[in-house]
Amino acid sequence: EQGALAAAAGAQHDADLLLRAVAVRRDGTLIAALTDGFYIVNFETGAVEPVWQTAKETGNRFNDGKCDPAGRLIAGTMALNETDPTGTVYSFDGKNHPV
Repeated sequence: EQGALAAAAGAQHDADLLLRAVAVRRDGTLIAALTDGFYIVNFETGAVEPVWQTAKETGNRFNDGKCDPAGRLIAGTMALNETDPTGTVYSFDGKNHPV
């Protein structure tokens, strides 16, 4: 998974962006939670488009996520130091900014 995502991303993103959660969208593209936010990944075109990104200075990264029965990607962040209680859970429906 990481290799395919990196190949699709090409030189658009730095090596610090790791795949944390992914779901297939109806149109065949992917919605992915990478280290710092949500991205649309299109393997046909190679495009990796940022949809929404967390503020990098927060000291958090996305950790895990999955789709709920309504089709929203639910993903959570955690502290980079793995000890501070600074994580947040986000819900993304593919249309609006995460809440």
